[in-house]
Amino acid sequence: MGFMKLKDSDINVISELRKKGFKIKDIAEIFGVSPRRIQQILKNPSLKKPGRKRIELSPELRGEIIQLREKGYTINQIHQNLESRRYSISRYKIWKTLKEHQESEMMKTINDFRSLIKDYRSAVHVSVIPLVKEDNSLLRLFVIVDIPKCKVIYCDIVRSLSLKEVINIFDFHVLRVQIPELVILFPTTPLIPTRSSENRLTRHLKNLGISYLWIPKPLRKIYIKEVARIKKLFRSELGCSPKLIKQIEEACGKFYGVYNHGNTEQDKEIFKEQNCRGDKKL
Repeated sequence: MGFMKLKDSDINVISELRKKGFKIKDIAEIFGVSPRRIQQILKNPSLKKPGRKRIELSPELRGEIIQLREKGYTINQIHQNLESRRYSISRYKIWKTLKEHQESEMMKTINDFRSLIKDYRSAVHVSVIPLVKEDNSLLRLFVIVDIPKCKVIYCDIVRSLSLKEVINIFDFHVLRVQIPELVILFPTTPLIPTRSSENRLTRHLKNLGISYLWIPKPLRKIYIKEVARIKKLFRSELGCSPKLIKQIEEACGKFYGVYNHGNTEQDKEIFKEQNCRGDKKL
């Protein structure tokens, strides 16, 4: 049985149902909680959250845990280190602290990224996604997406792709319609920067007066997670079918929710991915 979080109004209803003669088992089924949980509420209506009271760590101890992790300590090693100095803290609490820190750092990255792109009215995303067919042949999916509209401007599957070809396609399919204010790049071959953060494409954009940004490393994990669904679909597709393009638009729409919505609860759900927030493999 899945456990639901009870609201104040639910607790009042539970008391009323019990007064009317409902069995504790029946009330538990209505609210999706255990009979024991109902008994707790009836005994103490002010008790809304089950379990023990959350133990808060001091900022100093949290900082020390994070520092040890950054030095390469495993959770067990951190636990042993703290235990040797008579700190009473569980391995789960250490894992939880690191997980919360990663989530906080991820939201900071999202906010920083959003602050960089928020003033641009038009933006496109350019990426080249490596694909492997069922016969193990390597192909590349070249995609250009209008970010605010989450619309695929260009999509093609090729065996090889040079930066010169990328520039020609970009000029023909993007510039002849509208010159974007911003281009966001994902660093995969052949888009990988060769000198500092530049390559032939970025120099071309600078000559045109178009700003560009590389997707920050923490956000790349999320993007890769989204395009993994595209790769899975591709294995059963012969080319850029409408189904594949729709899948690309859905993935980009989810990833670029931060562009369209900003720092909202919706974005926190969008970016709540295990690979980025941390899991028990820490």
